[in-house]
Amino acid sequence: MDIRIQWFLFILFIGMTTVVMSTNASDRVNLVKEGVVLVEYVPSKGVYVSKAYVYQYGDELVISGKVRRPYGSFAVTGHVDIEMLDPEGTTFKKTTATHTPRIVRTKGPRDMSFTMRLPMILPKGATVRLGYHSALDKALSCK
Repeated sequence: MDIRIQWFLFILFIGMTTVVMSTNASDRVNLVKEGVVLVEYVPSKGVYVSKAYVYQYGDELVISGKVRRPYGSFAVTGHVDIEMLDPEGTTFKKTTATHTPRIVRTKGPRDMSFTMRLPMILPKGATVRLGYHSALDKALSCK
């Protein structure tokens, strides 16, 4: 194949990829930034949710963020509790998200990521409440 045709196809591919990526990015709505929803963090011992993002991609809701462990904490497993409240404060959805890496180790990276995708649209004025729930919390609650 002629080098000019290869370059033309390469430039065409890059251009089409850019158009597709920008179209997908424009479909994404930051619900917190737009003032549609509020994010509330529930304090927890040790590991905690440090950042969260709430986006709407068409009919799909995406909640993602970071879980952080403080220095000196010990290895633990757990998940992020996600609770959605309507504008009146009534819970209408509860779910959990796991983080990556799965085990919060005593050494190494202090931040872990989580993402939850749900086929829904949040009502204006809703609140997304996030908290970390460790296996240690379960053990302590049994006593």
